[in-house]
Amino acid sequence: GPLVTGVRLGDGNTGGEGIYLMSNWWKEHALRDGYAFDMTDYQFLGRPIQATVLARRDPLGGAYHFGVQRPFLTGFQRFAWRMQQGESDDYVRFTDAAGVVHADRLGRTYADIGGLVRIGAPGRLALVGLSVSHEATRLGAAPILITGQGVQPDPGPVLDGRYDSRSASRVNLLLGYRNLRYVRATGLDALRNTQDVPVGVQVGALIGKSAPFLGSQAHDMLIGGDAYAGAGWRRAVLRFQATGEMRRSLVNNAWDGLLVSGRLAEYNKIGTRQTFITSLEWGGGWRVRVPFRVTLAGTHGGIRGMTEGLEQGGRRGILRLEDRIDLGSHLGQTADFGLSFFADAGRLWAGGVPFGTTTPLRYSVGVSLLAAFPAASARMWRLDIAVPNVPGRGLRLALRLSHSDQTLTFWREPRDIAMARERSVPASLFNWP
Repeated sequence: GPLVTGVRLGDGNTGGEGIYLMSNWWKEHALRDGYAFDMTDYQFLGRPIQATVLARRDPLGGAYHFGVQRPFLTGFQRFAWRMQQGESDDYVRFTDAAGVVHADRLGRTYADIGGLVRIGAPGRLALVGLSVSHEATRLGAAPILITGQGVQPDPGPVLDGRYDSRSASRVNLLLGYRNLRYVRATGLDALRNTQDVPVGVQVGALIGKSAPFLGSQAHDMLIGGDAYAGAGWRRAVLRFQATGEMRRSLVNNAWDGLLVSGRLAEYNKIGTRQTFITSLEWGGGWRVRVPFRVTLAGTHGGIRGMTEGLEQGGRRGILRLEDRIDLGSHLGQTADFGLSFFADAGRLWAGGVPFGTTTPLRYSVGVSLLAAFPAASARMWRLDIAVPNVPGRGLRLALRLSHSDQTLTFWREPRDIAMARERSVPASLFNWP
C-alpha cells in the first residue's frame, strides 16, 4: 500500500485573527480519496461569537455543518445561544468472524436553535433554557460489502431491514447546575505545565418532547444528561465525567436508544517529577435505533496500538495505567522531555449488535517518549511504542506520533459512540455548544 495515507494541515490562530483553519486528505484502499475543510472564527463580526463551517467528502459518504453560537466562556456571562444546521452520510462498518466488512448507511439531517440564561453567582450557578430541534435519520436501502475491489451489495440478511428511518421535531428544556472552584496543579496532563483543575460538581440535562405542531412524525420524549465531579488533595486528584441519553416512546411507553459513556481517573504525584495515572473508561448502547457498534481499535477510545477492529460489540470497558516521568528541561531550557510506561486492558460485550461478540481480556503494553516545546508548554508531542495483543496475530509492534493539549479537556467521547447520538443533545451545557 502507499507509504502516506493521510495529511492534515492547519493553523489554530490564522494570521493572529482568532480563526481556526484545518484541511485533511486521506486515502482508503479501493475507495475514493477523502477531503475535509473545517473553519471556526472565534471573533465573528468582531464579537465573542463563534461561526463554524465544515465540509467533508469521505471515501464513503460525507457531511456539511454550519453553526453560529455564543457559548459560555466565563461564569460572569448572563446568556448563551446557538444555531446550527447540517447533514451527514456515514457508513457504520461491521466485521464478521471471517473478516468480511459489512456496512450500513446512517444519514442525518439536523437543525436546532436555542438559548440559556444564568441564574446565580459565578462558581455556584444554575442554567435554564429552551431549544427547538429537528432531526431525521435516513438509512440505506440495502447494506453493502467493502472489499479490496471496492463496494458491492451485501447479500446477507443480518443488516437488511434491521433499522428504520425516523424524523422527530422537539421542544427541549435545558437545565444545569454548577458548584465548582479551581485548584492549580502541575504535571497532571502535561510534563511541567500548570493547569486549572475544576473541583466540585456540575450536572446538565436536556428533556425534549416531540411537537406535532412542528411537523414531528415521532411521538416521544428524549432525555440526555452529563455529569462531572472532581476532588483534589495535596498529592492526588480524582476526576469523573459521564454522559448519556435515552428515548421513550409515548405510543407504547417503551424505552430505547440508551447510550452511556464516561471516564474515571486518579492522578497520583509520587514525587515532583513522577505521576501515576489510573483511568477507567466505558461506553455502550442498549436498543440503539441506528447502526452502532464499538471496538477495541482506534487511536481514541480503544486500546493503544490496536488498529484492527475485527471484533465489535455493544459495550466496552478499558482500564489504563500510566507511569510518567519528567526527565527535565534541555536544549537550553527551551524544551521538556519525559518518559512514560503504560498498560491498557479491555474487553467487549456483544450487547445485541450485528456480528457482536463478547471477548476475553485484550491488552497492550508499551513506552512513550514525551516532549514539550517550549518548556512548560501544555501541548505535548508523544511517540507511543505499543505491543498489543491482536487476535489471530499475536504480539506485534505499533507506533503512533501525536501532538495535543490534554489539559483542555478531561475526557472526549469516542467517535463510535458520538456518531449514534442525537445531534440536539449538547455534550455539556457549560461549554454549550
